[in-house]
Amino acid sequence: MMLAELDIFKTCLHTITVIAFPLHVLGCYCILFKTPNTLSSVKWPLFNLHFWSMLFDWSITILTVPVLLFPALAGCPAGVLTILFNVPAVVQTYSVLTMCIVLPTAIISVIENRYYQLYAKNSRWSYYRKVLYAINYFLSFSFCIPSVLTVPEQSEALKIVYQQIPSLPDEIRSLPIFVFATDYRYFIPAFYFMCALCLTEAIIFVVLLYRNMKHTFARSRSTIVVLSFHLVLPAFYILFSVLLDYYNQSGNSMIFILTGLHGISSTVIMLWAHKPYRLACVDLWRNCRSLFKSQVHRGLSVTDVSQDAYGPRRNYMWVRMRSVTDRLSNGLM
Repeated sequence: MMLAELDIFKTCLHTITVIAFPLHVLGCYCILFKTPNTLSSVKWPLFNLHFWSMLFDWSITILTVPVLLFPALAGCPAGVLTILFNVPAVVQTYSVLTMCIVLPTAIISVIENRYYQLYAKNSRWSYYRKVLYAINYFLSFSFCIPSVLTVPEQSEALKIVYQQIPSLPDEIRSLPIFVFATDYRYFIPAFYFMCALCLTEAIIFVVLLYRNMKHTFARSRSTIVVLSFHLVLPAFYILFSVLLDYYNQSGNSMIFILTGLHGISSTVIMLWAHKPYRLACVDLWRNCRSLFKSQVHRGLSVTDVSQDAYGPRRNYMWVRMRSVTDRLSNGLM
């Protein structure tokens, strides 16, 4: 497939960046300036989620552009951090893996905050929630540190990767491949533990909301769908690829393209689900449309004025030229 080609893969990710950037800016504007006082309790949890969503999207689509080689835990960063700043691959790997888990942790914070504000503000949960936040973020930033500290020696690790994937294309073989791990014991269990933990916590808080208010569940259901799409699908593919030793570069690329679309989908859902943001977007659209129409009318009016101002003069000059031409013709005849 075409996605196996590196240039097409990069183009897809960069296109996502171009589309997502104005949406991210619009999301920041709505959260910071269009959140009413009645929703002030959700303002900063939403901004925290939006911030990590933007950072995660940019890290994949433009900063690192990871070309991964599942079932091997290896790949090559081909983004701005490598091309312009020569950031070590291990640092980029740690950053992307960390944000991959911090993002669902931020989603859980939004759901938990809604439950706390509505039903648990005067209970003991006001204390336990701080402990939960501390544990979640600590695990998010530290779960892959053992794997980072045990990165194998690259020359020997590359031989293992070439043996594991003998059909590796020459285009990818020519890249500076970085092998994150050859022993899966440190990374795979920790990664899937964090995925299961995040998904379990999200489901628990949504169930608690559902027990108290059903229409709240309808709003949170879209959040669970986004979280599942962001976590379950990539995690399932990685597990499938590793367990069955299955290599498909197009599939590897597709997983990251779908993951890169997370920011667009989550921002659109946020702008649609919250009425103040939805109304702000409608007002912004109307203002832009009216401004465009006024500019068009202004341009047409300027054209009409110029025609009215210079039209008679052009007609007078045309008559004079015709008269001179007629005189010359009569004289020659």
